[in-house]
Amino acid sequence: MTGNKQTLHGYLEWLVAKSKVSRNTVSELAAGKRNPTLPTIKKIMKAIKEVDPNASADDFFDM
Repeated sequence: MTGNKQTLHGYLEWLVAKSKVSRNTVSELAAGKRNPTLPTIKKIMKAIKEVDPNASADDFFDM
């Protein structure tokens, strides 16, 4: 993998581990192939808020 792909892969793996959302779901969300359910948004935002407590779902999802 190139540097950027490796970094992206690392972030996705971190998000999968922290959010308990499947790797397939996270990948499809990142690629814009799927719309998230409310429970998925909550799980992902809980993980993201560990890094950035001020993060908002609006920053990551079209709502």
